[in-house]
Amino acid sequence: MSKTDYNGKNVGFNGSASGILKIIDNPSAIELVVKGDVVMLPQKEGGADSLLPIYKTIKLGAVGIIRDSGKVDHGSIASKELGVPCVLMSSDFNKLKKHVGKIITINNEKIILGKHDQKQRKLPSNNKTTRSKVKINLGFPEIIQKYPLLAEQSDGVAFARLEFIMLDILQNTHPFSYINNYGEEKLSIEIAAKLKPILEQFQKHNKEVWIRTDDLSPELLIELKDGNKYEKREANTNTGWRGIRRSIKQPEMILPQFKAIQKLVDAGYTNIGLFPPMTYSHKEYMEWKRLAETVLDVKKIKLGLMVETPAAALTIEDFVQDIQFVVFGSNDLTQFTLAIDRNNPHLIEMFNEKEKAVLKLMKMVIDVCNRYNIETTIGGQAGSDEEMVDILLSYGISGVSVNPDPWTVDRVRRFIESKES
Repeated sequence: MSKTDYNGKNVGFNGSASGILKIIDNPSAIELVVKGDVVMLPQKEGGADSLLPIYKTIKLGAVGIIRDSGKVDHGSIASKELGVPCVLMSSDFNKLKKHVGKIITINNEKIILGKHDQKQRKLPSNNKTTRSKVKINLGFPEIIQKYPLLAEQSDGVAFARLEFIMLDILQNTHPFSYINNYGEEKLSIEIAAKLKPILEQFQKHNKEVWIRTDDLSPELLIELKDGNKYEKREANTNTGWRGIRRSIKQPEMILPQFKAIQKLVDAGYTNIGLFPPMTYSHKEYMEWKRLAETVLDVKKIKLGLMVETPAAALTIEDFVQDIQFVVFGSNDLTQFTLAIDRNNPHLIEMFNEKEKAVLKLMKMVIDVCNRYNIETTIGGQAGSDEEMVDILLSYGISGVSVNPDPWTVDRVRRFIESKES
């Protein structure tokens, strides 16, 4: 390694990018990002929920992101799904600041001063199937247009985050202000329009798309236009006013999502699954379902459960008569089981979804679901971790859900094939 090289950990898309290095050292600096920039995002600007600043920089044209925290937060997940390299640095982050304004190259986990051309990767040709399913996480519809091969290559979508889709529709406006300005029907139409190309591509291949209703946090929403009118900052946004609990108590935001799904059902799509975030009890799950039933014919879709709280895992038998699939939210399940904040830079090395307590909960859920013929899969970064996949396959999991790019699907498929042969 030369003196102009720096090492980090790749937490985004596994690729390379070159561009002028800029630093987001205040909120207004985001607006200065232009197409082709590589952006440094310190934690103080990324905040507890980095999704919004990272989403904005990518939409403005950033081709690479360098961070000093955020191994498994929503910003890193978004960069991974959108195909943008994102490198996590700790000790060398401040040293890199002296190169702001210069051209640098991100090459997987290495940061190199200057422009370095990288070879274009060929799309994989392996179309083999495995008994265990390899599905994808897909929160941005443009990805299926970029890689239409995914609809053939994967076994469907296990994790489509509606909050990613809604951010694109809301255009930096709080959902309540959007509804006040344009109406609930407009939001429903827009959500349905964004989901339609995904459903269409996968229905052609008789494959399902499982959609999670929004998990927008106050930490993110308060940064949107008019956010201060509707939100208050929380001491712990991870366990706060979000997910299923907010959907039940404040249905104005969830009802347009249910209505959008009904529009798609009416349009003839038969490959839809739907599930809520942050469920901890069967009681609240049934409240969410009854709310859905006021505007949505749930008999024409599949309903599932995201297991991301220890409470949902420990009481899985309460849910089995009301669900047809389970998606493990490995990042939050790890966070809540180990009492380790997934966004805290001091705890990055301690955050491990392969800890015995986390695995024990997953195995318990898989065992119960297998008895009741309920499909199980794992989302988040863990689905692409071969060591984790190997463990879960030994438990009898139905499949995994991975980053939506052909190379990751191919790699994980080949790994599973080697284990099944």
